[in-house]
Amino acid sequence: MAQEETKVEEVIHPYDRKLAERKGRTKQLTELDDEVKQVRMIELQYEKQQLGDEVNSNINDFDEEIKEMQKEKYRLESDLKSAELKLILLFEELILLKSMQPEDLRLSSELKTCTESKGFIIKEI
Repeated sequence: MAQEETKVEEVIHPYDRKLAERKGRTKQLTELDDEVKQVRMIELQYEKQQLGDEVNSNINDFDEEIKEMQKEKYRLESDLKSAELKLILLFEELILLKSMQPEDLRLSSELKTCTESKGFIIKEI
């Protein structure tokens, strides 16, 4: 396997691009170059601080959203348990009503018979 050579691109300041490349050229830094470098470092530090603050803000916002979602989850779980209990209660009532249905039918037919008998008695009087 042949190892591929990777070239690391060096960031070149726009001012440095204007100078012609010469073999053996040594770069001489002037006070202005030092000042530009310091200004650039201050800019980069400020940008780094801003990005760090933004990241921290995003992390805090994310954590708050997670907490709110957890609260909502607990509320929904509570509602679900309550609905399950109501369903169980209603199902038990249904079973009770079904067990009483034959007696209800017998009593309804007896009531009907008694009502008819009462109607006949009232007609005879």
